[in-house]
Amino acid sequence: MKALVVDDDAFMRRGLSLYLTSAGFEVVVAANEASGWQLAINENYGALVDVAVIDIAIPPENGAASRNSHNYGIRLAGRIKRAYPQVGIVLFSAYEDRRDEVVELLRDGVKGLAYILKGSEPAALLEAIGIACSGHVHIDPEVTNARALADEVFARLTPDEQCWVGIALRHFNELTDREMDVIARLASSSSVESITTELVIAPKTVNNHLDHIFGKLGLSHVPAHLRRHTLLTKACMIHDLKTPAL
Repeated sequence: MKALVVDDDAFMRRGLSLYLTSAGFEVVVAANEASGWQLAINENYGALVDVAVIDIAIPPENGAASRNSHNYGIRLAGRIKRAYPQVGIVLFSAYEDRRDEVVELLRDGVKGLAYILKGSEPAALLEAIGIACSGHVHIDPEVTNARALADEVFARLTPDEQCWVGIALRHFNELTDREMDVIARLASSSSVESITTELVIAPKTVNNHLDHIFGKLGLSHVPAHLRRHTLLTKACMIHDLKTPAL
């Protein structure tokens, strides 16, 4: 797997790089938003990375000073997700007051996202990467109460969305482990083709899983003005927040 590490702190970049390399990642490092974006899309680096580990407070470009108030890491994460939704994103910060900025990404429907505090155990970083790369959402409990955040996200849905998402959430426990793997990848905007590659299964098997998933979650006959893919994404996000994987 290819990992992009973006942090203006050279010591932190080196430490993260060495640790991820020892864990089997091919790592490239950057110090700011501009260089991070270029490395994320550089064809010489395989067109895109599998996961990006980004400090929220990175500066925008070379020569700029980093400030605690900077949120260029959030901006970079959003750019990468919009261009390559399948890339896992792990955001980190030394400060707990960046919650609202991360929440904005969730409100925009971003999946495959984890947020942890600097200083977390190395094992927690690897688990966060695994969660993000599998299309799920994880927020460090030191940052905010995930269940309260799930309630907040649900409250911001339209009444129609709340009805259908509520139905789906009541049936998540009926999904098999394989169906959960498929649903997470679909919710993070993976195509059927990419799901077949990632899970090493046939396209027909993926489509069969999708039929079963939408049927079990009560989303087979969603009204025309709603998109069942969007409803699935929002239901999956809220489910992740209510049942954290870490």
